[in-house]
Amino acid sequence: MKKRERAIRIIIIIITKP
Repeated sequence: MKKRERAIRIIIIIITKP
């Protein structure tokens, strides 16, 4: 389940972006 963790990380980065 590494793809899921990676997807979550990308989503978090996009949400934390200004």
